[in-house]
Amino acid sequence: GGWFPSEGIAYPCTSPNATCVGGTSLYLNPNLTRNAEYGWSGAGGGCSAAFAIPSYQGLVGSGVCSPNRAAPDIAAIADPNTGFAVYIGGPNYGGYYYGVGGTSLATPILAGLIADMDAARVSFGKAKLTYTSFNGEIYPAAAYNYNYYFYDVTIGNNGYSAGPQFDLVTGLGVPNGKAIASRFFGIH
Repeated sequence: GGWFPSEGIAYPCTSPNATCVGGTSLYLNPNLTRNAEYGWSGAGGGCSAAFAIPSYQGLVGSGVCSPNRAAPDIAAIADPNTGFAVYIGGPNYGGYYYGVGGTSLATPILAGLIADMDAARVSFGKAKLTYTSFNGEIYPAAAYNYNYYFYDVTIGNNGYSAGPQFDLVTGLGVPNGKAIASRFFGIH
């Protein structure tokens, strides 16, 4: 969060040096597989007023804000109505569950994915990931084989409409963690 002077949407999300995370509403089947996923109405997104389009944008429709940066880059579950149940408890008192949501949920989910990939890369002697290198790989991955690397969220609205491939609600969509991880190890 926070605001950048003259920026119309949240900074640092619009920084070309950040991976901006949008949100979804995720509905599961009883066996915990995805039934449906929609762009969440409470997620931010839009065109930067302060930052030019970064070199990694412009593929798969992500140049929609050209000559400025578009946000978000990717998305994950964020709707508090479909979010996570978190257990709070301790040895001296009873515990309880409460629902967690918002891009404050989506962002650490994807940060964890990136951190896991980064730890694996380092253990295999590869360079550490940066947000710029992560973004610099996910956009070409989407252009190369979109449906392998991303779940395309095409329904939903946050003031903008979700649609095929890149949109201002979910960005490129929801990364397929296993496939995205393979991209950073040179396996396609």
